[in-house]
Amino acid sequence: MKETKMIPFNQEPVLDTESLMAGLGISRQEANDLLWKMFDDDIIDLIPTLDG
Repeated sequence: MKETKMIPFNQEPVLDTESLMAGLGISRQEANDLLWKMFDDDIIDLIPTLDG
């Protein structure tokens, strides 16, 4: 078998409700509203995460 090499993968920083709340000192609703606005303005893509 041919040897394969791993390709480095640099994950983008996570921008989520909790990090916005902590970093900006805003409420959960304000953080969610900000995320949806950035999504609507094509600034970010929203990727759902599963708790668990």
